[in-house]
Amino acid sequence: MTPTNKKTLLTLTIYFALSFFILGASAMMQYFVYPKFYKVHEHISLFMDVFTNIILFLFYIPSVLFLLSSISLFWFAPKNFPKWAIATSIILSTISVATIFFVLIPI
Repeated sequence: MTPTNKKTLLTLTIYFALSFFILGASAMMQYFVYPKFYKVHEHISLFMDVFTNIILFLFYIPSVLFLLSSISLFWFAPKNFPKWAIATSIILSTISVATIFFVLIPI
């Protein structure tokens, strides 16, 4: 296996692993965590502090890593991988990360 093929394989592996991790984390939050919010009446500020810390490691950091892996995929993707799909992934990841930094974190 040539060094280029190793980089391609590693880049694709990281990209797909982060994709499925973010998908699974999103599904877990939507189906299990958010429906339980109505049960929290007392100590809501403590609950929200813990929730914010969990979200940091569960979504914010993987989203930035996903953007970086999308950018690296643009250079190391196989030749038959469509560049428009990679560019779309980069654009959507950039929007996601920008939303995190300029909308969610300031709240």
